[in-house]
Amino acid sequence: RRDAILELARAGRKPSAIYKLLDYPKTRVYRVFNAWEVEWKVCSKTHNMRSDRIRTPRFLEGLWKSIKASPGTSLSRLAKNRGVSKQLVSKAVNEDLGYRSYRMAK
Repeated sequence: RRDAILELARAGRKPSAIYKLLDYPKTRVYRVFNAWEVEWKVCSKTHNMRSDRIRTPRFLEGLWKSIKASPGTSLSRLAKNRGVSKQLVSKAVNEDLGYRSYRMAK
C-alpha cells in the first residue's frame, strides 16, 4: 500500500487524488504522504523485543548444550525438562539452531 501511495506521490498527485483513486483511508494516505515529504523515505517503524520472550539467546544456548550433551533426547522430553511447550522447542531447534529432528511424530 505504501508503495502505491509513494508512486503516485512521486508522479505529482495530491493526497486527495490518491485516496480517491486507490480507495484507501484518508488518514493512511496523508500519514504516508507527510512522512515522505519530511524525510523522503517511508519505512515501517522498528519494533522492540517483547520483555516476556522465551526464545532468548540464553534459552537457545542452554537448549544447544542439552542437545549436544545427549543428541538422542526427544523434543518433547527437552520441552518437559524446560517447562515450555513442545512447539516452542521445535521452533527453536528448527529455526534458530538450524537442526532437523530425525524423529517423526507418531
